[in-house]
Amino acid sequence: MFIVTSELYHNEMATAVYNHLRSFLLTKENNHCQRVEYLPREVMAMTCKKILDDKDLQAHNVEAFVLTDQVKEAYEIESGALIEKRNRESFGVLVAFIPQGLRLPAEDSYDIHTFKTYDLTGVLRAHCRTILDSLSEPIRSIARTIMDQSAVKRQPVDRQLTYLLALRE
Repeated sequence: MFIVTSELYHNEMATAVYNHLRSFLLTKENNHCQRVEYLPREVMAMTCKKILDDKDLQAHNVEAFVLTDQVKEAYEIESGALIEKRNRESFGVLVAFIPQGLRLPAEDSYDIHTFKTYDLTGVLRAHCRTILDSLSEPIRSIARTIMDQSAVKRQPVDRQLTYLLALRE
């Protein structure tokens, strides 16, 4: 029996978010601030690293950070430093990953009025469809029949993704 580990699951989530976010960020103009929320912290870190390593995003002057109360990694940033980056006269695209439950000073300086919220709706569902389409026959047809069941469609997307990862691996 194959077990979908949290590391595999988080890596798959990070890939899905990165792929969707990448194309979105390349359309943004200078001095754009974007916030990404509602992801596990591990997924935020993985996605942030992928963004920072992307040559096209670097050329587009995209900066990405995970907000934290104490910086331990190069991709992390404290609230004061994030506000300083946002307040610069000119910059490219600034992306802030905001972990759930993190309470820091000056929260209103990086809220939805100053950083536009990235809509994650449908990102994981689209990724599930991509995985499903990549499966070989006859597994793809069987999985598609299962995934089209109304009881399965009502399941949370994370359970659907876990199922498809188990099939793929």
